[in-house]
Amino acid sequence: MDRLELMKSLTKAVMSLLLLSGCHRAPVIAAQTDPNAVIASLIRITSSDADLAAMASRRGQSAETRAVAARIEVESAAMNAELTALARRHNVPLPQQEEKRVAMKEDLSILRPELFDQAYALAMVQETRDLVQTINTASRKNDTLVRQFAQSHQGMIAEEQRRANSLLGHTGGAPWPGFTP
Repeated sequence: MDRLELMKSLTKAVMSLLLLSGCHRAPVIAAQTDPNAVIASLIRITSSDADLAAMASRRGQSAETRAVAARIEVESAAMNAELTALARRHNVPLPQQEEKRVAMKEDLSILRPELFDQAYALAMVQETRDLVQTINTASRKNDTLVRQFAQSHQGMIAEEQRRANSLLGHTGGAPWPGFTP
């Protein structure tokens, strides 16, 4: 096996492990009925996004990865601060981070530099998909503050998702043909 084939095999194995740590999606049943669950879910996602982006803005190998990550970090941290204030108004305790997101951060932190950008982009595609689904749920809530928050951020989140997809395309795309993150 030559070096290129070895790198491809290693990349697929690492991506598979990264995906396994993040693919187990929690049911969204509570979030569909409880605005407080939506707030907690959004806090978890934006906190994770900010943490991953902070890491990528330092560790990213390409200028594009570092720039996209820096922007996501600022936007996610700002949304998280707004959500934390909203949680206080609703008397929602600040949630602990989910295991899958902790594992994703740990997986990214140990990757070799040449694999980091693609793995980060893949993680952000998954994270933005979760964020879009949760923000869409929030935009339909009866709670005025939750609905207003969601509606005011939908455009920014859609743009974040577009940037994550574009970054994944520029870093080599999905780890294998037909794969949908």
